[in-house]
Amino acid sequence: MKDSAKTIDVPVLAYHQIEVKRHQRPSYRGLVVDATSFERQMSILRTFGYRAVSLIDLAKSLAGDLALPSRPVVITFDDGYAGAYNVGFPILRRYDFVATLFLIAEDFIDNSKRQNQRAFPIMTRTQVAEMVGVGFHVGSHSVSHPRLTELSDSAVHTEITNSRKILENTFRCEVNAFCYPYGVYDSGLETRVQDAGYACACSTRFGRRHSAKDKFGLRRIPVGADQGIAQFMYRLLWARDE
Repeated sequence: MKDSAKTIDVPVLAYHQIEVKRHQRPSYRGLVVDATSFERQMSILRTFGYRAVSLIDLAKSLAGDLALPSRPVVITFDDGYAGAYNVGFPILRRYDFVATLFLIAEDFIDNSKRQNQRAFPIMTRTQVAEMVGVGFHVGSHSVSHPRLTELSDSAVHTEITNSRKILENTFRCEVNAFCYPYGVYDSGLETRVQDAGYACACSTRFGRRHSAKDKFGLRRIPVGADQGIAQFMYRLLWARDE
């Protein structure tokens, strides 16, 4: 019998936008990491022997179906911002890391319309396809990024189920991981995501330890402009769950 209470220690890093220079807009500091800091963080991961694995690998490990390598790490990017491709992608390739891109499906229905509604420019289909082609993973961040707990049942179904269909049809890849918009979710949404066929889902709960019962509310470690190298290393190696 598989032990559902068993926990494993895997940092799941949550990024949003990567920019060339340090970001100066205070309202977005939590969403942005500059290129120099990001490269240092990836260098630290490589120096300490971390191996990038997918969220699906993490989910399989929690189910007892896969043994992860020593020092596993999961790298995620929310919202599909172009900096993940323009700045982050070359750095990740240099260190032989892959990541999961949590994309908002609506962005790839009418990209030109959505560009004006977002905090930063977003990736194009071609850019995402290039990343998928070298082993990056696509996850769903819903159709339109609403607070799912405030929607009707039918609207929730559309956001969870249709987003997966749109992304799979667009990028010709399996989409098996979900990320709750704004990190807002409850046990009912966990069930809905599981019933829609996803293998796991990410939250914004802070931490680095996971158990099988948490597959649809995985903890993550957010990384933004306010995390210097010392804090990044502390969170990576010793951060406690909240």
